Order: sequence, then C-alpha cells, then structure tokens
Amino acid sequence: MKKYLVAGALLASMGGAFAQGYAGALIGLSHLNVDDCSVECDDSGTAGKVYAGGDINRFFGVEVAYIDFGHWSWNGAGDAFKARANAYVATTVWKWNFAPRWTGAAKAGFAVVEARIDRDGQGERDTRTAPYFGLGVDYAFARDWRVVGQFDLTTYNIGGDKGGMYLLGAGVQKDF
Repeated sequence: MKKYLVAGALLASMGGAFAQGYAGALIGLSHLNVDDCSVECDDSGTAGKVYAGGDINRFFGVEVAYIDFGHWSWNGAGDAFKARANAYVATTVWKWNFAPRWTGAAKAGFAVVEARIDRDGQGERDTRTAPYFGLGVDYAFARDWRVVGQFDLTTYNIGGDKGGMYLLGAGVQKDF
C-alpha cells in the first residue's frame, strides 16, 4: 500500500509541470511465453492495468502504471508449475493524433517485475527490473473521456526460467 501512496504523491506533486493529466484502467488477456511446455499449458490469463500520467506537450508525456498479469499453469518435463506476475511501470509516451478524436501512442521505459512460481509445492519469488514497451490507440467519445486499447510487453526471469509476457486490453481513460 505504501508503494501506491508514494507513487500517487509523486505524480500529484508533478501535476503543475504537465499540460494535461489523465488516469485510466483496463482489463484484458495476458500471455506468458513458456519454453518447456511439452504436455499441457495454460499460458494465457486475465490481466488488469491501472495507470496515470501527464502530457508535457502535444506529442510527449510520462506515465506510471501497475499491471497485474494474472495466473498461469503448465505441466512440462514431469513437473507441474503455477506462476503469477505483476509489474510497476514508469515510461515515456510519444503520442500523435492521426484522425479527429483518434490518438496513437508508443511507450518505452522500465518495469519492476515481481514474479512468483510454484513447482510441485516449492515456491520461488523474484523481483527484477526489465525493459517495457507498449502501443496504444484511443478514441475521445466524450469531453475528457476516452476508450482505449493497449498492448504492454515486458519480460520475466525467475528460477532460471525467463521469457516475455504481454497484456492486450481495453478500457477507459479520464483526462483532467
């Protein structure tokens, strides 16, 4: 909970530096790339994201986010695995208006990824900093409200297993 309060206070204190602020939430599908899934995999899940940011000018901004990538399970090489991951993200955002009411965005930054894996009752946990990339599109359907679609990509590394994971989701955003 402290992490959320610190991130919120930091973002609020920077509010005067932004031309416009925004906050949003989305829900979608997540996927974990599993290398050794030889028998049965459930490498897709339900994920969610909350985010807030600010536009420095018409084309450039910054954003912080929390992403819950969900749960996965799989069997491989005689072992059963269950995994869960989430990430705290800080990123720069490049935006462009490509049609009336439509905006595209490209994001690059870093994520602090917390991954947990359970192998036949033995649990492992790891927290690492990883690169983060994202793409998005939004449509302004009302004054200060947008419907958004986003793709978020980062990596995980735990217990010798590493790979990519992503979120493909849709949601709403409120501009301030």
